[in-house]
Amino acid sequence: MGPLWVWLFFNEMPATETFAGGALVLAAILGNIVVELRARPTAETALSGNPVALV
Repeated sequence: MGPLWVWLFFNEMPATETFAGGALVLAAILGNIVVELRARPTAETALSGNPVALV
């Protein structure tokens, strides 16, 4: 967030690579969240008693 604050408050323009790197980090975080949400067992499989579904 540092480059964003400098850009907003001091009108210093960060390099294009800074924005590209930030976008890459945000995409990786969002991708990780999506993978974790898909891997969670649903309420239906958790209540079925199937031990494999709970792993």
